[in-house]
Amino acid sequence: MSSRWDEISPLSDRTGRQHSYLRVSVTDRCNQRCTYCMPKQGVPAKSHDEILRFEETLQLVELFVELGVRRVRITGGEPLVRRGAMEFISALGKLSQLEEISLTTNGTLLAARAQALADSGLHRVNVSLDSLRPDRYERITRGGDLADAIAGVQAARAAGLTPVKLNTVVLPDLQPDEAREIILWCNAAPRDFIPRFIECMPFQDIAAAGTALTDLQKALQRQFALVPDEQVSGDGPAQYWRVAETGLRVGFIAPLTQHFCARCNRLRLTSDGRLVTCLGHRDGISLRDLLRGGASRDELVNAIRRTILDKPRGHACAMDNDELFPNSMSEMGG
Repeated sequence: MSSRWDEISPLSDRTGRQHSYLRVSVTDRCNQRCTYCMPKQGVPAKSHDEILRFEETLQLVELFVELGVRRVRITGGEPLVRRGAMEFISALGKLSQLEEISLTTNGTLLAARAQALADSGLHRVNVSLDSLRPDRYERITRGGDLADAIAGVQAARAAGLTPVKLNTVVLPDLQPDEAREIILWCNAAPRDFIPRFIECMPFQDIAAAGTALTDLQKALQRQFALVPDEQVSGDGPAQYWRVAETGLRVGFIAPLTQHFCARCNRLRLTSDGRLVTCLGHRDGISLRDLLRGGASRDELVNAIRRTILDKPRGHACAMDNDELFPNSMSEMGG
């Protein structure tokens, strides 16, 4: 006779949410110091022994895929700074059950690697692009070269890693004319690019972050006659519109003020092997320690199931908790 435990889907929580999307951070290091992500001096890097070896990460991803994960996103830090990242993505490309493998990157190391990544099985990239103005880009990234990022974006497009989603964080001083420049630039290839404007998440002033994004969206709707995109649905936080004239899809992402907790389908595996079910809580379990301690497959599966089963109903913001988003963005990969 089967138990109640056996009847519960391995990737289901107590609210019935099914988790088919795994974000895998492969490093906590980055070649930029974006103002909204980390302090100028960076964050203390984890030691070599703390970080999962790629063979360990692959072993865990294979287990998640066996349990029902169908989409994997590789994140960092900046994932391409880690030696062996290309080979790891190639190994993921051999997992036939995976429907999509994507990569989040700042794009500055992408130009020389885009075609090889596509050949290895990568499907798409998300590129952080907070400005098309070199001086402002350099200021936000604390030294980044916009030309390198643009070269990476164009290489991704040429390699067929499309649509390339360009993520712009709506910082307090982002002006509508600067956002307009990004949309006009993407309009030249509306099938290949999706600009997305994201609520700033330093987690201190949630109301201000939401107002900034809302005001920007209203301004862009007036300028471009944006119409709702009826074709887009999903479990993520993005709301999509289209530029009526060109068909360019434009996204607005407000995970703080318009949280999508009730339909969240994502899990996160940190670079040091911690399974995290929500950015807004200090939950999770060290799968690294279990793996290195000789845990059996069944022991790993049970640990995963218990962690997911207890996933919070909503993030700290949604529940008016005083402790907002305790997990660092540079550690989690967003």
